[in-house]
Amino acid sequence: AATCDIDVFGLRGQTRGRFVLDEWLARCHPDDLAAVRQTWHAMLKGEDTDYEQVYRVQTRSGRWRWQRVRATVASRDADG
Repeated sequence: AATCDIDVFGLRGQTRGRFVLDEWLARCHPDDLAAVRQTWHAMLKGEDTDYEQVYRVQTRSGRWRWQRVRATVASRDADG
């Protein structure tokens, strides 16, 4: 799990903290999901140190919002 500010995902009012990748991906618009997964996994595998993607995320109310998400690998352990 990773730590994030859940407000980034248009989910204001929910608790900040850890999230599970599958739960996060479940909120992505189906038309955007393949690109989001590909870019995220490339960063996790060490093929890239940065992640930047613009895609739609479904809010608690069911509305779709465009989000720009940026992430950078701060450090890696022996396993990557």
